[in-house]
Amino acid sequence: MSYRMTEHAKQRAFERLQIPKKDAQTWASKRLVGKMPVAKLRGGATEYDVDGITFVVDEKDRKIITVYKTFDDELKFAAQKAVSRVLDKEHKIVRKVSREIF
Repeated sequence: MSYRMTEHAKQRAFERLQIPKKDAQTWASKRLVGKMPVAKLRGGATEYDVDGITFVVDEKDRKIITVYKTFDDELKFAAQKAVSRVLDKEHKIVRKVSREIF
């Protein structure tokens, strides 16, 4: 059973993965054949991770909603850690200023 690619998904495939819009449907269909979902998302959508590319699919309507490069878990963890450090510093500053004001 195949999925229909939304215009949004075709646009994202072009912007993020340089897949021409006219080829996007065939490209996506070939990649999803026989694949199993890796996650269930809010709203009933599912995620497929195929060769480093994530497909978000509406199973009910059989539509590919969007597509993007799958995040590397190590890179994702490093980014989260860096952002947390920055936010922690900012929170300390806010708390200090708040104590001074009040």
